[in-house]
Amino acid sequence: DTSDRLVAGVGDGSLDVALIGRSRPALERLERQVVIDDAIVAAVARGHPLAGTTSITLAALAEQALISLPRGTGLRSALDDACAATGLHPTIAFEAGDPRILAELARRGLGVAILPASTAGGQGLHVVNITRPRLRGRIELVWRAERPVSPAARALIESARDFFAQRGLGGQPASAPA
Repeated sequence: DTSDRLVAGVGDGSLDVALIGRSRPALERLERQVVIDDAIVAAVARGHPLAGTTSITLAALAEQALISLPRGTGLRSALDDACAATGLHPTIAFEAGDPRILAELARRGLGVAILPASTAGGQGLHVVNITRPRLRGRIELVWRAERPVSPAARALIESARDFFAQRGLGGQPASAPA
């Protein structure tokens, strides 16, 4: 589901824990663990006019046909928030809920995919860094702070913390805004 709906589910108690994509800083009443903090990049087919560049400003990117995750996801929120802050109105040509589909649409020349840097490489695409401003997103494990979580959720949280710490993918609670 979208990050917004997962956070709402954790907040209202219908979910004990969720793994979400996020760009916005504060989540009140939720504890969270940063799993991955990653740059957000543009990715294009090898024959695309941007394939000869290494970076693009957000303003220039907003003039392209974009391929993105749907509203309510962390990656899309980062894009939407940055565009709104600078008065830009990008055209989202395609939306898909899976970054691999975004990459495939870009590989077929249907637009510029907006992807986490860690997943953009190795997809047969040319990666273009987004500048002015640089965009970042993060994956976080979230759970309720004010109410006890179930024993199963506590076990999952501890297991996830150990797993992420062993792989260098987090292991520290999120405290400061992104």
